[in-house]
Amino acid sequence: MTVNPSDLPNRVLAARQQCGMTQAELAEAAGLQQSVIAQIEGGRRKPSFDNLRRLALALHVSADHLLGLDEDSTSSPPAIAAIMRIIRDLPDDDLELLSAMAETMRKRTQKKRGSTRR
Repeated sequence: MTVNPSDLPNRVLAARQQCGMTQAELAEAAGLQQSVIAQIEGGRRKPSFDNLRRLALALHVSADHLLGLDEDSTSSPPAIAAIMRIIRDLPDDDLELLSAMAETMRKRTQKKRGSTRR
């Protein structure tokens, strides 16, 4: 696998857009200045390890994805990005409820798949 460091600005930009965030919103979520986000996306600045970690957490992607190291470096489906925009500001109790609902749906899907393989 060939890693192209010049892809990082595009990957950060694409992940931010997929999340429906502005540079200012990403900066706030990552605890960085908006000018730092602009410089990283413009390829004029490389993020430190800590800033890369902050960006990955704020964008809900892996650092490997931003660096182009993951096997499947395609972006999440648009539905996932839409869900991330919705849940970004939910309170903890709502996030716990949503997590329980998602787990129930996962189990239901696994059960359905298992019953169709017989």
